[in-house]
Amino acid sequence: MFKENLNKFIEKLKSGNEVDEWYLSDFISDNVIVLSGEDAYEELVYLLNLIESNLYTNEMYEYLQIAIALRNQSATNQIPTLLLNDRNFFQ
Repeated sequence: MFKENLNKFIEKLKSGNEVDEWYLSDFISDNVIVLSGEDAYEELVYLLNLIESNLYTNEMYEYLQIAIALRNQSATNQIPTLLLNDRNFFQ
């Protein structure tokens, strides 16, 4: 469900439709905060793969904010393998 909602959210942003000032906070409340720690970690791994394949997207701010929320929701210090294998991932 998270993946579908994330894709719809990003498509809405790409379409140029106007969003209200709480658009990102609302997405996180509705789609991240409801996840268990384990599910949030799994979705973080999925999101990092999306980020890797879309490094130059205009929606990078939203991707990163959602990634931070997923990391916080996961309540773990475990580092996703993608980040362990590429220490320069965000550079």
